[in-house]
Amino acid sequence: MKKKDIVMIGGGGHAKVVLSTLLRLNNWNIVGYIDKKKRDINSVEYLGDDDKLKDLINTVKCAVIGIGQIKDHNLRYKLYVQIKELGFYLPYIIAKSATIMSNISIGEGSYIGERAYIGPDVKIGKMCIINTGSIVEHGSEVGAFVHVSLNSSLGGNVRLGSETFVGMGSNILNDVTVGENVIVAAGAVVRKNIENNSLIYGNPGRVKRDYNKKRYV
Repeated sequence: MKKKDIVMIGGGGHAKVVLSTLLRLNNWNIVGYIDKKKRDINSVEYLGDDDKLKDLINTVKCAVIGIGQIKDHNLRYKLYVQIKELGFYLPYIIAKSATIMSNISIGEGSYIGERAYIGPDVKIGKMCIINTGSIVEHGSEVGAFVHVSLNSSLGGNVRLGSETFVGMGSNILNDVTVGENVIVAAGAVVRKNIENNSLIYGNPGRVKRDYNKKRYV
C-alpha cells in the first residue's frame, strides 16, 4: 500500500508522541513538521513556520496537529481553524497498540494513543486526545476538543462536554455527565454530574464552579 503524505504541525512533546505513532503505523509518509522554531524531532525535516502551510497545501493534503492542550485548547483550536481554511484534511490517528471495539465514531483530527481502550458504541468528537493508557468504556460520548490524559478512565455511558480536560489518573464513574469547559484535576474521582465551567479535584471530587476559562467551541 502506498504511503500517504502528511505534515506535522508542532515540534514539542506531544508532536513527538504522535510522530512515533505514525512511524509505527507505517502507512504515512511524514514530509516534515511546521513550528515557530527548529527542534530536534526524530530526524524529521523542519519545513518552517505557519506561513509555509500556504505553499504546502499544493502538494500535501493531510495534516496532523501535534500540539497538546494541557488545560487550555486555545492554540490547538486556532490551528485547527487555520488548517481547515487552507483546505487540509485532518485524519484521526489510532495508535497500533490501541484497542478499538465495535460501532465506534471518531471525529476528524482526533488522536487515540498507545494502549488506549475504546469500548463499543463510543462516540468521540473532533480534535480530541485520548492519551496513552486511557480507557473510554462502552456507550460513552466525548465532545469536541476534549483531552483525556494518561491512564485516565471513563466508565460506561459517561458524557464529556466539549473543551473539557481530564487530568492524569482521573476516574469518572459510570453514567456520569461532565459538562462543557470543565477541568478534572489529576487523580480526581468523579462520582456525580458536573456542571459547565467547573473545576473538580480530589477523591471524592470537590467542585469549584464558574472558574475563568475562555470558550471557543
